[in-house]
Amino acid sequence: MVNPLPPVAAAAAAASLSSANADTSPNATAERDAYLQVLRQRIEERRDYPLLARKGRQQGRAIVRFRLDRQGTLCETWLAVSTGSSLLDRAALRAVAEATPFPPLPPGIDVATTFDAPVIFRLNR
Repeated sequence: MVNPLPPVAAAAAAASLSSANADTSPNATAERDAYLQVLRQRIEERRDYPLLARKGRQQGRAIVRFRLDRQGTLCETWLAVSTGSSLLDRAALRAVAEATPFPPLPPGIDVATTFDAPVIFRLNR
């Protein structure tokens, strides 16, 4: 079972999921923000804290960068920022991969866009 993020950490994670090369009109911004929220939620639902990492008291924040095609299919994924733990890094990449397929990209997001998703592993005290 995944330890839930405290509300402040969850809000920070939601704010951190970002995209580049997007239309900045108000309607496109609202649509993009809603789409990013869906991505964040799907990734968070698939985040699994590896048992060995928990037993080893490993914690960290990975940034997974990925690109989707127009239909929401994962085209590329890579680790942009490591947690410092190979177990957690693999779990972060797996969370994004298992969250697919994502919904199709809304019109305000360019198909060449890359997304940065923070995946946070924090032990409860």
